[in-house]
Amino acid sequence: MKTLAHAPAAPFDSPVPSRPETPRVRREAVLALVLNLICLVVVARHLLLPLQPARLWVAGFTVLAAGLAVRLILLRIPRLVPATPRSLLATAAGLAGLVLVSEVAGLSWWFPIVPGWVVAVAPTPGRRRRVRTAKQRGAHRAPRSGPSRTVLPVLVAVAVLAATGPAWSLGADLTVKSSDPLSLRAVEWIRANGGRSEVNLIERWWYQHHPPKSGGAPTIPISSGAPTASLNSGKPAPAAAATRSEGVKLAPVPSPAGAPLPGEGQWTVVAGDAARPAIAVTRVRPDPVHTSLLAAIARIDPKVARLQLQGGTEDPGPSWPSGGQVAASDRPHLLAAFNSGFRLNEAGGGYWVGGRSARPLVDGAASLVFRADGTASVDQWGRDAKLGPDVAAVRQNLGLIVDRGGPVAGLDDANNIRWGKTLGGKVLVWRSGIGVTADGALVWVGGPGLSIKSLAGLLVNAGAVRAMELDINSTWVAFFLYGAQGGEAGTRLLPDMVHAPDRYLRSQSRDFVSVLAR
Repeated sequence: MKTLAHAPAAPFDSPVPSRPETPRVRREAVLALVLNLICLVVVARHLLLPLQPARLWVAGFTVLAAGLAVRLILLRIPRLVPATPRSLLATAAGLAGLVLVSEVAGLSWWFPIVPGWVVAVAPTPGRRRRVRTAKQRGAHRAPRSGPSRTVLPVLVAVAVLAATGPAWSLGADLTVKSSDPLSLRAVEWIRANGGRSEVNLIERWWYQHHPPKSGGAPTIPISSGAPTASLNSGKPAPAAAATRSEGVKLAPVPSPAGAPLPGEGQWTVVAGDAARPAIAVTRVRPDPVHTSLLAAIARIDPKVARLQLQGGTEDPGPSWPSGGQVAASDRPHLLAAFNSGFRLNEAGGGYWVGGRSARPLVDGAASLVFRADGTASVDQWGRDAKLGPDVAAVRQNLGLIVDRGGPVAGLDDANNIRWGKTLGGKVLVWRSGIGVTADGALVWVGGPGLSIKSLAGLLVNAGAVRAMELDINSTWVAFFLYGAQGGEAGTRLLPDMVHAPDRYLRSQSRDFVSVLAR
């Protein structure tokens, strides 16, 4: 005779024995399974793509942690577990809705939780689950002293569950193929994920307490020198590339510091020849106070050299061509490469290449416009340039800082939004900018200890009639020169630029511009 002690355990949420399933109930269970599979496919695309070993490890670790945390929560609070196919269907429908809304909104932080939840809940959609009764769990034992045996583990599991999202997001950023150091990518992740104000405050404090030195003489040579030998040929750059440009009608650049030092503001041809320089460079002091600093200026003739916008692995993203580096087929023709603008989510403008838009173009924004014939210009979008068959690419960044041959109004304002969301306009930092001259040449300016006003003044002195700010901070300001044969053995336009000249010959997270010989 059976005793009560040997009776089978009842389903967890009801003392009534389960009733046989109807066809409708079975259909609900199948539909719940289908919805869960859809969720898993959508989430897997975010967690695993691109398929890189390091990213797979990050995804696997965070999903495992999320799954264990979910399982612990469900064991401690069993009433959260859907007990019938109908409740499973409702749970799956809610989860699918959240996943699809997050997909549209671009909110994927919480996605590692989804596989853990599905694995814990969905594998057996057609049967009721059983849990241990209070007596089976050992409720007859005397409770231990201290925190609740249910509350504390659940709180720990919830904390782990909440941490899996940021851990996956940071890990995904750190595993993107890029030559940027991990510390820099970690700071950029903090800035892009709600910590912008905190990072800005730290940077502003640093620069305000470590201002550039006042007075003194330049600590680097005023002469710009010439490119090193080509890696491909092993031979020195052509003689014309190092020729002083006496025969070229390029007016010296006035020095904002006053009377020029020997060689200051004098052009040196570094690509092309004296009759038609593709690239000429010079250096000047940026203002009359910080006389030990030198800013670099490069003049590019788009009729002799062609310019290309190169996408980064994150800006605009991995689906765009170039892989974040100068293509191998272009390297034999590479003359120079330099940084582009702010990250696209901070640039206040758009990014458009060959009919594709990473961000919509904005009327009124300062725009570096690349033409199909390889020429380029700096324009105010909607006034000076519009989309047409002759436009190959457009990179926008903030607003013009030079217009109609002079600095625009308001450059004295410490306006973070208008002149750079990182540090505003008055803080003296590494800055860069590019402008177009009246005869169609491009002038790039960059260097340390620059405000937005001094940057605009240098661009005007270099002949720009319209100009825009590019990226700022020493990490991002970069201009490299190469020999006529291209290759990795290039030179920095300023010797104190942070990165090596092969920076843009390796995969980069941010977009940049390459200059190629025609």
